Amino acid sequence: MKNKNNKTVIIDLGGSIVVPVAGEVNVEFLKNFRAFILKMLK
Repeated sequence: MKNKNNKTVIIDLGGSIVVPVAGEVNVEFLKNFRAFILKMLK
């Protein structure tokens, strides 16, 4: 992801947020997080 200054930004979410239970990806969280990031980039 690039910010307004065209610099790369890395966001570390941590595995327990993305996969809270072994083998089950938290798809709803990822969708909401993606929407949040896209909103912040506008």
